[in-house]
Amino acid sequence: MVLCSRLGVPTVGIVAGIFLGVALRIVSLLRGWHLPGSRDWRPRASRDRGS
Repeated sequence: MVLCSRLGVPTVGIVAGIFLGVALRIVSLLRGWHLPGSRDWRPRASRDRGS
């Protein structure tokens, strides 16, 4: 997008960025790629603290 913006055709960069993002998403689905899950940030019950 930055390169296309510098060349004076920002619309082409936006459209290319969208298509590239969709293509990467499809490839990730087909290959089974996924981001790691988030940590469990919920507070523990008071009985689990050991105090």
